[in-house]
Amino acid sequence: MGGAGTGGGAPAPLPCLAESAYSDAFSLNVPDHCVVARYGSDGHDLYPLSLDHGGLFSFDDPLGDLTIERLAVPKGPSGMITLAGVVGPLNAGAEFQTGWLWAHGLPNTPWTLFANSGGGFANGHFWDSLLAFDGTQRVHRWRVVHLTATLGITDGTTSRLLYGGQSELLPFTQALTVAPGLWAADFDAANPAAPTSMHLVDSVAPEAINRLAHDRRGAVFARASEVGVFDTKLLAWPANAVAPAQGGTASHSVLAMLPGQSLLSSDLCAMTLDSDQGLVLYQPYHVGTSTLGDIMMQRYDASGATITPIGTPATAIAPTQSDDAGSLQMVTDPDGNLWLVVGSSIFLITPEP
Repeated sequence: MGGAGTGGGAPAPLPCLAESAYSDAFSLNVPDHCVVARYGSDGHDLYPLSLDHGGLFSFDDPLGDLTIERLAVPKGPSGMITLAGVVGPLNAGAEFQTGWLWAHGLPNTPWTLFANSGGGFANGHFWDSLLAFDGTQRVHRWRVVHLTATLGITDGTTSRLLYGGQSELLPFTQALTVAPGLWAADFDAANPAAPTSMHLVDSVAPEAINRLAHDRRGAVFARASEVGVFDTKLLAWPANAVAPAQGGTASHSVLAMLPGQSLLSSDLCAMTLDSDQGLVLYQPYHVGTSTLGDIMMQRYDASGATITPIGTPATAIAPTQSDDAGSLQMVTDPDGNLWLVVGSSIFLITPEP
């Protein structure tokens, strides 16, 4: 059984809802999972839906004042998402008024990380920024050449930031080495400060990683596209190759080739199944028709030294109203449950009892 309550206290087990409880919004074809809750938004803006140590949140930057809007989730199978509180305005600095791209927590730390595209062009490169906040205070700012995706994982002792980009996390005085690919920066979870180590895990050139996700076993997945080419790949790294404090390089496997799909595609999530299998979920943007499609899934097998695909991509979640395709958002919580936004509603999808 699944449970609600992310951002609102300890979860309570919930049974599967009847299909009629959500069929007006979407159809579900995710194996061994079901919808256990449906909530209204009560007028609150659910975009962009994010997750950190405090639970579900969205963020906004009206007039340059960056704020976190924390969401309280009912513990039952229905009800309204309410505003649990507003954190901010955050002390981002006068140089960061707009350009916020995404946000999430770094597990086992008090940090919420925000990516910002306001780094400008200098020394022959386009720069982005990654900011770490503890409450309302900015505790770190790093610059990265062409930051395209970030992901936080932990083993309880070390918290690792995995990111798609073209350089180390740079303070202003550090020399620049440009190397596009998947990077890792490790932090002491008990006393996070500067990274304890940092290295390039895997070069995926000529592609650029534009989304990252992980499953409950620690395997990591990416969507990557070559700039100027309207094709996308789904990549995978086994858990032992990218685990926190794991040094050295790792090689990716390709789960699927997705022709005609661009960098504009939306969220990426991974869900664990039994028997060392799982699913990578993604929403494609079809270049030929300039439209967002249904949420698709690629099944995989993680039992071997490399992660291998099972079959080909299939439809996982299809919105009932085609106009809702543009409103779809998804994020997984630490328990592996999927939170899905369709229109003004949010749904909780968990493993079947």
